[in-house]
Amino acid sequence: MMFNEIAMKLAEIDFRLYLINLFKNIITFFILPAHYFLIYGNISNLFSLFLGLFGFLLAYHSIYYLNDLMDYEEDKNDEIKNKIKPLINKRITKETAISLMFIYSIIGLSISFYVNTLFGFAVFLSLFFNFLHSSNFTRLKKTKLCKLNFFFLQSSKVSASWFILSNSLLNFPFFLVFLYSSVYLFFYIFYKNIKNLDNYKIYYKIKLLGIPVILFFILSLFVYPYKLLLISIGCFSITIITFYIYKSKKFSELLTIKIGNYLFFISAFIIFLFSVLLCSSQSVALIDNELNKTFEPISKNITILQEKIIIDFESNFYKLAKLSNSMNPSWTFPIENFKFPPS
Repeated sequence: MMFNEIAMKLAEIDFRLYLINLFKNIITFFILPAHYFLIYGNISNLFSLFLGLFGFLLAYHSIYYLNDLMDYEEDKNDEIKNKIKPLINKRITKETAISLMFIYSIIGLSISFYVNTLFGFAVFLSLFFNFLHSSNFTRLKKTKLCKLNFFFLQSSKVSASWFILSNSLLNFPFFLVFLYSSVYLFFYIFYKNIKNLDNYKIYYKIKLLGIPVILFFILSLFVYPYKLLLISIGCFSITIITFYIYKSKKFSELLTIKIGNYLFFISAFIIFLFSVLLCSSQSVALIDNELNKTFEPISKNITILQEKIIIDFESNFYKLAKLSNSMNPSWTFPIENFKFPPS
């Protein structure tokens, strides 16, 4: 009863969608810097990191205006979207949305490329995949390619901050990136099908999306050294997700969305505090050392395979870049900006 009363009060709060998305993007941006800090123990170029955060937030904010413009005709007939989207409920005009979309994207991308080329390119990729997802020219969100494109979208988005700190693909946390993208994809499809959860086939398909989440979690557990932290976050997340899915069937669509957003932020805050406590504990470090010794044979094989794939990619990339430069001398591909030595 207490949860129901709290939930109903939350439903009365004016939901500032863009502000919610801003905080989500800040959390997303700092996932790989947190990984970097756990692995290497320090982050030296903090100015570039926070300048990159500013550019990333500005550039990515333009996407919300693009989505609202592309979905305008569809959203204006949706009772829920009318309550939470500023363009639909006339808080801003179409002209204002178009202007803001271009201003945010141009300034954000300019700052991102100023930070460095790789970071700017990753931010650009996240915008590009979003364009493919929402644009009326491609509209991949309405096709069978939706899930694949959305996975790439989230992967490029969460990856961007890594390239402020390192230009190394050999050390790049692929499994962590894919884990995050799989979790986000799961909730995106869940959100899009809130009205149809009573349909067994749809509900079953959503549950199948949990398979890549489990796969990439296990691979992350094998490869990355902060194993106890991953296990703790995994157990906590499973509890929250199970609770949310169970409760979502009992509430309205709008209330389900609101509760999901609040749970996201509360969970992120709890995970942050818990991570700080775990990482500062000497006992946790000793347990992690023992777990790393146990998993070392499997971890080593996975790492060797990953490095082989990356080295092959790097070799083919340079061949293509040199071929491009030889065929078009008037514009040379900046190969020097795309070197990936271990840092």
